[in-house]
Amino acid sequence: MLDYQKFLDQTGISEAATKYDLLIDAADPVGADGSVSLFGDPAVKDQDPVKLDFDFAFENWHLLATPKGGWPDRSTSQWEERLVMAIVASSLLALLGYILWLAETRKSARMLLSDGIEALNDGFVMFDKDDRLILSNAKYQELYNLPSELLRPGTPFKDIVKAGFKGGKLSSGNMGEEEWIAKRVHARRVGGALQEEHHLADGKVIKVSDQLMQNGHSVGLRVDMTEFSKAKAAAEAASEAKSDFMGLLSHELRTPLTVILGVARLSANARLLGPSKELLAALETRDADPKELEVLANRMFDQLSGMMDRMIQSGEHLLHLINEMLDIAKIEAGSLTIIPTVCDISEIVDPVVQQLTTLSSAKGLEFQVSSDQGSVYVDKVRTRQILFNLVGNAIKFTEAGRVQLTVTVDENTAVFEVCDTGNGIPADEYDSIFDAFYQIDSTATRRAGGTGMGLAISRSLAELQGGTLTVASAMGEGSCFSLTLPTTAPSDPNPGLDA
Repeated sequence: MLDYQKFLDQTGISEAATKYDLLIDAADPVGADGSVSLFGDPAVKDQDPVKLDFDFAFENWHLLATPKGGWPDRSTSQWEERLVMAIVASSLLALLGYILWLAETRKSARMLLSDGIEALNDGFVMFDKDDRLILSNAKYQELYNLPSELLRPGTPFKDIVKAGFKGGKLSSGNMGEEEWIAKRVHARRVGGALQEEHHLADGKVIKVSDQLMQNGHSVGLRVDMTEFSKAKAAAEAASEAKSDFMGLLSHELRTPLTVILGVARLSANARLLGPSKELLAALETRDADPKELEVLANRMFDQLSGMMDRMIQSGEHLLHLINEMLDIAKIEAGSLTIIPTVCDISEIVDPVVQQLTTLSSAKGLEFQVSSDQGSVYVDKVRTRQILFNLVGNAIKFTEAGRVQLTVTVDENTAVFEVCDTGNGIPADEYDSIFDAFYQIDSTATRRAGGTGMGLAISRSLAELQGGTLTVASAMGEGSCFSLTLPTTAPSDPNPGLDA
């Protein structure tokens, strides 16, 4: 705030006014009618004053001056006095204009700085050497959700922090509030710089960067790291899930390979097998009974056939794992091929039922199937793959009860529902189970078999065909997966569907 009297004294106007009658008035530079007296007596205008005009950028100023008490009746030095008065007045007014220009420049610089700070996308705050607030921007207030009246210049730092504690926005952890504040101030004062994170009650994560200035003031930035922290946590979780998946995958790959290699080695040494030895021993006996030899030969062939069956099953399992990995790679690369055609629902459902009925019977599960008649516009092979995954998972993770496959058809969509009476899925896992490399329970997955990639592949295949795959579950009661697919070709087909 300007001290008017001190300003007049410093510019010399007060001293000049003891010798001369002065008047300073101002008029708008665009020529508005009238003027405003800034200093002095307007009566000076009527005393034949010396008049000087000054055109400033902001206003036109006029300086009028006469000797104290008016002009003398006769004076041989009247013009000299007028000249002296004009010089003095010019000097005073020039000094006054310079001071006002400096004030205006400082004001403009402060406004520019303030606008720049407000334009920051991060919170900004500055405290003096006594930890009293100098200024802050709107983003700082928004991040901490503080009242405007609290963020006035002069507010102590500890009052702002206490308001944060009181509103439940800040947490001092295991320390008391005063101890937390003292430690925070000490760290900033001693270290000169402070880098830390604030985890607010509303879930926000704020990165705090405070720097001590040479004059003892401190300036700070507050950066909202909430989304970054969430992305980092998600990336770490995905990395951990991928590591778990690789461990499980290595186990799943080793198991069939071990069987295949074992059978291959036994086949290479078939003479060492029990039935083979018995047959060879019988052949060495000249009076061996042909029927007995036939029995021994059949026993040897049965053993070799059983070994080949195990090799084939392991090979098919290995091929299934490799196909799943290839599908995941193609989905992530956006190069998975989908070729939709109109096909009968029975062409999709029947092969699944035929192949998985044996598996459900082996576990003692009831496998119920109910299907409407109709057709769908899908990739038959890929849709069958989805159902194999859904029904297969239901059988693997259900220890007792039933598995039910229901197909309902309306004018535009067909809904395939696969329900079971297993343990169920927690509600907070509904989205995660469709992520690649994610598994709810690695132990259960390993016990039942599989890699956990099936649901991620199934949802992607459903979406590529213009459908959806969702889940509903109740813990301890079971789960129900719903696959919805179109029954007719879309009027405006997706040009990327076949690529």
